[in-house]
This record gives sequence, C-alpha cells and structure tokens, in this order.
Amino acid sequence: MVTHTARCFYQTLFLSSFTALSGINANKYRPRVGQIPAFQRTSPPMSVAAKPVLEVLIVGAGTSGLAAAFSLRQAGHIVTVLEAGDSQTRIKLTSALWNPPNAAKILERWGLGSWMEKTKITTGRPHIEWFDTTTGASVSLKALTDTRVDDLWVDYHAIRFCDLFDAILDLATSHGATIRYNSRVTAVDVNLGQLTLESGEILTGDLIVGADGVNSLLQSYVLRGEDHEEEEKSVAGKVPLFLGYLMEVPYNAIQDAAGKEFLDSSGASKIGWWQGDTMQLLARSGVHKTGYVTLHLTSAQFHGIDGLVEGVWREETPDLIKYGIDASLFEPRLNALCQAAEKAYATLHQLREPLKSFVDLSSARCLLVGSAAHPLPPFTSQTHGLSLEDAEVLGILLSKITSRSQLHQVLVGFEELRQDRSAATQTWEATKIQHFLLPEGPQKTAVKDAYNHALGQLALSNLSEEMLDKLWGKELDEHYMYDSKDAAEDWWSKWGNLVLQGTIMHPRPGVVVNISRDSPALHVADFDAKAPNLQPLEDEP
Repeated sequence: MVTHTARCFYQTLFLSSFTALSGINANKYRPRVGQIPAFQRTSPPMSVAAKPVLEVLIVGAGTSGLAAAFSLRQAGHIVTVLEAGDSQTRIKLTSALWNPPNAAKILERWGLGSWMEKTKITTGRPHIEWFDTTTGASVSLKALTDTRVDDLWVDYHAIRFCDLFDAILDLATSHGATIRYNSRVTAVDVNLGQLTLESGEILTGDLIVGADGVNSLLQSYVLRGEDHEEEEKSVAGKVPLFLGYLMEVPYNAIQDAAGKEFLDSSGASKIGWWQGDTMQLLARSGVHKTGYVTLHLTSAQFHGIDGLVEGVWREETPDLIKYGIDASLFEPRLNALCQAAEKAYATLHQLREPLKSFVDLSSARCLLVGSAAHPLPPFTSQTHGLSLEDAEVLGILLSKITSRSQLHQVLVGFEELRQDRSAATQTWEATKIQHFLLPEGPQKTAVKDAYNHALGQLALSNLSEEMLDKLWGKELDEHYMYDSKDAAEDWWSKWGNLVLQGTIMHPRPGVVVNISRDSPALHVADFDAKAPNLQPLEDEP
C-alpha cells in the first residue's frame, strides 16, 4: 500500500517533470565536517569523489548497524558507528539461525559467498518434524525435497549468530567505517543532525541512522510525540510478552540419549519442533560443525523474569524451573536434551504492531533500520534478513544522489520500499508465533490437525502445487524470494531521473517546493483532487 506521503511525492515528481529544471553543480559540493574529529573520518573512494559525501552517524553496532555502515561506505559516504557498550562484553551467541534466500543473496553480493560455504551449518534441505511436547507423538513432517522448493531455495542453510556478526563487522571496518565503543547517545536533535553523548560530546552529521534495537532511543524522534504515544497505546495490553530461551547442548553429553537422533549419516540437519501448551521448542543440530545441538524455547507462560530486558540476551546457567517451566514433564527425548544443556541465554520479546514510519521526513535527517524499525521474535526465519535488506536498499539509493538536497526524496523512496515489505514480514512472523503459542484446547488441536492433515508423514515431493502454495506459498514467494537490490533499482529506474532534476516535497502533505534556480516554486494544495489517477511510470522517463 502506498502511503499518503509517498503518493504526494510521486505526484510532485510527475508534475514537476514538465518544468525545465536545472540542478545544483555537484562538483562544487563540499561535505560539512561538523564536529567529528579529523582522525575519525575516512576519505571516500576516489571513484565517487565527484559526488556529495554525506557524514552518516549510526547509533548501534549490532548486525543491522554494521550492515548499514558497510553499505553506506560502499556508496562512498563517511560513516561513524556509535556503540554504548565496549567491544569485549557483547554476548557471542553460538546458536544457529536461518539464513533465508533473501539474506543469502545479499551476503553473496557483498563478497561473502565463500564465507557462507565454510561457516554454514545446515547442509542441503533440512527435515523438520513436529512432535507433541508431553507425549512425543509425531504431528507432521516437513521434508524439503519438492522440485519447486529446489528452484526457490538458494542453498537453504543456517549460520551462527556470532559468525554472521563477525563477518559483517569485518566488512564494515575493512571498508573504512569508524566504530566508536563506549559512546552512549543520550540526546538527539534531528533538525540539526546532532547527537549528544553521555560524555557531553556533540557529533554532527548529514544523516542519523537508528540501529539501536527494540529499545530504540531514535524511534521516539522518528515517530515524533503524539504518533509515538499512539504507537505505544496500540501495543499496550493487546499483544503478549513471551520468553525466549536458548540452550546449548554438547553432543558428548547426550551420546547415550535419544537427542542423538537429530543427526543422520550424512551430517545434514534434522530439526525437531515440539509443540506444547503455550510453548514451542526447536532443536537444531549443528554437531558436524559446532559440536552442539541448540534448543530454542519460546513460551507465553512464565515467571521469575526479574532483570530480563526485552531484546537483550542474558547469559546464565541453564535452569528452566526458575521460569516456571518443568522439563521433567517433557517427553523423554526432549527432557534428555534439556538436562544436558551446558549454556543458556534468556530474553523477552513483545509482538508489536508495525511502525507507521521509519523515516523522519520533517527533517529528512533521521531513519530507523533493523529491530528499531521492525522488531521480530527471536529464532524467526527473517531475524537478520530484513536488516540486511534495509542496509542494501539504503546504500543503493544513497549511491545515486548528485546533491545533498536530494536526500529528502531518497528517504521517501527508502520509506516506500521498506515499510510495506517489513510490515508484511513482521505480521507474517507474528501470526506464526501466535499459532504455535496457543494454549492446549480446540484452537491448538485444530492447528496440529491442520498440519497433520496436510502433511502426514509425506515429503513435499508428494504434495500438489496447490497444497504447497496454501501451506508455504506466501512465505516462499513473498518473503524468501524478495530481492532488495532489484526493488531499489526498480524504484530508481522509475523515479531516479526526476529525483535528480531537483524537486523536493515539503514535509507538510500537499505543499511542494521546487528548488531549481530557474523555476518558480510550485504549490499544490490538494494533489488527490488535482491528479487523483497518477501512477508511477513503468519505464524510465
């Protein structure tokens, strides 16, 4: 769905294309240094020296912030990443996470193809089997062997959190991004592009990127006052808070236990997925690469969460009892895995409504990426996929500008490309997790019966195309096969030439300002009334 702001923007560009516009001479542009010390700046590559060089401040040195830093450095901009913590205290999660095709394609384009081959855990197509938590009865089997899935999957595999983080960190730093640790941001002035650090230091940039996670400071500045309050009200008391719990189980501790069955002779991953009363547990084997089986538990019923912070992982000694979860009630195979756990990490997550906006268009100097823009439940298939997409789209769009004054139009494009895409994925993942966390009862039984009826003990190769589309068509086609580079390049092919001509839309809907020297300002009070049927051009104008 096209937002009102984006629609006005497109109509503005269409109308302005009839006016002879002359642009700003980009060769005369000199980047404003602001208050970032010279020793923390990095010169852009010579190939983009003639283009405007933006000074970008990124808040947060997680995967999303580092990915954005790398992509923006590729675009030729000066990037400083501010991280509240230090480089030594972050938790290095060794658990594996899905690396879906939409993310794998980006990593491949970023030169990490050989790295993925070396570090991936799941090889080939995994077999996912659903079990009942207490009885151990098999509910259904999802064996990814269908011909159509072969065509759609780009070597569907898993990688470890810590391996992905280290790879993206290396990309960002090796391409010239500056990482400043122990630099907690305490105040933001989006109109001036300023960040105030806890130390009192003030940094100034052309663009501020909020990659500061679920508990984002920057989010309140993007949503601006009443909008932010409405966002919070829409969530309060409406969606559940649930526990995310990750356990690492050494293989040598379970050699005589039934958990060993998750390995097959080829070393490929067999995934066990237990469904219980308001909880689910996912067991993924990475023994042939890591020596561990990992257990991912998600529960909507728990207690004893003092000290846990939403979106922040806490390392602890495995102990489910303190959260009110008794593993002895689990079926023997699952209980054996839980009892053999060596390490555990806990966090909280709340299912949230998608944000109304990722960009502060009033200032055109602040935007959100990663979990600050679209928080996802832990262990979901798009945990890092959306963050990599954010970074790639932002870098592509900002690599094409010829004047700093075009930043506003480009951020409108970023919003248009990312908001609907992220909201659809966020809603899809939330819907799935809500199904799996249902309490025992008619609805839970209906979910289990639906999987059992659709799959039984059959491989996907025996399913019809119609059934496959009904079960996973949305996830396969809309989420996994999305290509962020294609989307960004397509947007630019439709609107790029008009953006480069130098027309800017005023933040207030319906008011347009032409910044060309040779043409008078254009004011249109109501675009919906004057040009209600304007659509994006299919070909480059």
